[in-house]
Amino acid sequence: MSSFRKDPESGRRALAGTSNRNDRLSSKIPIFPEKTGVSAVDSRIVYKNVYTEQMLATCRDELQKVLMGREAVVLIIPSRALWTGGNEEVERKVQNRFVSLLREAGIKLVDPTPRFEENGKPLEYYFATDPHWTADGHRLAAEELIKEMRR
Repeated sequence: MSSFRKDPESGRRALAGTSNRNDRLSSKIPIFPEKTGVSAVDSRIVYKNVYTEQMLATCRDELQKVLMGREAVVLIIPSRALWTGGNEEVERKVQNRFVSLLREAGIKLVDPTPRFEENGKPLEYYFATDPHWTADGHRLAAEELIKEMRR
């Protein structure tokens, strides 16, 4: 269970202690729950997935509930951990299996991973110290999404 502390610099609440999900987080790296996305920019933070069929199936099931029969296209966001962080084999297995489960369920999706890998330098599409895409990464993903939506 996580507890919160007041960040002395900003005065905002920040996550204190470590997380069961990722022991790299500590009280030295403030995580502000009122924000979305990543609030601590640190190139050492690479979340590591653990492969469990149950977790992936639950994610698929929850996504199906959200879609509720609507016509939709899901954009897969490839994690930079596919190419860095020391857990690449597991990350690839998690992503490939999740994509397979969605396709088996009849969910339309776009996976831009092959486009990111075309030039052999997929990390070029991510900021160096942040897990988010650069403008070029967004452009590639958008091109793939547009192709699917025009079908």
